Amino acid sequence: MGSYIKNLMIAFDRLGNALADGDPDATVSGRTGHFAETATGPRGSFWRALAAMIDWGFLPWDGPDHCARVARAERALPHIQHRPGSDPARVLLLLLAMPVGVLAGVSGRLLRPANSA
Repeated sequence: MGSYIKNLMIAFDRLGNALADGDPDATVSGRTGHFAETATGPRGSFWRALAAMIDWGFLPWDGPDHCARVARAERALPHIQHRPGSDPARVLLLLLAMPVGVLAGVSGRLLRPANSA
């Protein structure tokens, strides 16, 4: 049952990324981690802030540097082509990622013992 739920979460993650003008085979975390590392200027600041929020949310579940690790894993898949998307697409990405990150972070901190992260 655990792998089914994990696969379902990844499918929703990819759907959210595709809705926000990203590669439908990539995740929000992978896209965010990729551009947090490569983008510069104000857009780089956006991606790094989004990565920090997502990383905070997934820290109890997946440990530190979630976005960077997912980005590295997705870079190994040659069919994935990360694209930043337009400004409205990035706003949509933020609106999709923010509640998920907060929910994951709060639930992870309430449900998991402090020493199990």
